Amino acid sequence: MNTQPNININASSGTNNRYSNSSINADLNNLTSPNFNDYIQRRTSIFSGNNSNSSSQSLSNQDLVLQDKVKRASNNFSLFLQNLLNQNSLNFYKINDFCQKKCPKLIAERDNLISINTNLNSTLEELGEVEDSLSYLNQYDLLNQIDCRIQESINLLTKLQKR
Repeated sequence: MNTQPNININASSGTNNRYSNSSINADLNNLTSPNFNDYIQRRTSIFSGNNSNSSSQSLSNQDLVLQDKVKRASNNFSLFLQNLLNQNSLNFYKINDFCQKKCPKLIAERDNLISINTNLNSTLEELGEVEDSLSYLNQYDLLNQIDCRIQESINLLTKLQKR
């Protein structure tokens, strides 16, 4: 036996249509309202036949069984939606808590790495300019020292980028 409700919403225009486009939009807007529980209860009463606008005709046993099934399916669906909302809220608070604890540290670390990277880049540019000047003077000893400093800077930059 299939216990999942079969929901069919016909949004075509017409005066006899119970679900007009504006009704559907209002229902969708209610999903985000703070009174979500009230909304679920109101929709449950409409689907279960407890709506004040429903007719007061006597129902056959088959109608009563069907109404009971619809009411149970509606209640199950209401519980499902409420549990989903609660789980989403819990997940939001977990993520929010994580971000409040970890993000300031990560942002500070990122800013620190950006600053170090900027300083290293400017140092590399300066060393490159000095190297160009020294190459004209044929001072190979100084060039080797500069090459070592450039290589050290590159190694340090590589280590910082891997972090």
